[in-house]
Amino acid sequence: AGDVVLVAVPGGTVDELVKANAAQLDGKIIIDAANRMGGSGPMNSLATFKSHTPSAHVFRAFNSYGWENFATPLYQGAQSDLFYSGPDGEPRQTVEQLIEEIGLRPIRLGDADQADVVDSVLTLWFSLVRQGKGRRLAFKLLTD
Repeated sequence: AGDVVLVAVPGGTVDELVKANAAQLDGKIIIDAANRMGGSGPMNSLATFKSHTPSAHVFRAFNSYGWENFATPLYQGAQSDLFYSGPDGEPRQTVEQLIEEIGLRPIRLGDADQADVVDSVLTLWFSLVRQGKGRRLAFKLLTD
């Protein structure tokens, strides 16, 4: 019934979920936070959303960190960044507000066609975790 839907289910179940609920999802702001792990295709489900919910505003966000980062988004007082992709305009403002309300700084990497770049952030995060850096790690974009 809401205007924004955060899809945070096991990645392998997204196609079935979207097909079964396409009429209710179409036209909404959808945030794809599910990761298709271990497959040969993309980690995101944007193609499924595009096919079954053509009027939806689909974003790729909240997929590149572990739960620990959302529970405690500050690191020694510094706010961590959340990289995301999705359309510009009013829906973007809504998604950025949600990211900010969690305590992260939103960094848009571009339109939905940049979802693979967002997924690369997840790949980097996992690589650092596997190197023993711990799951309580996040990223910060620094510019001059």
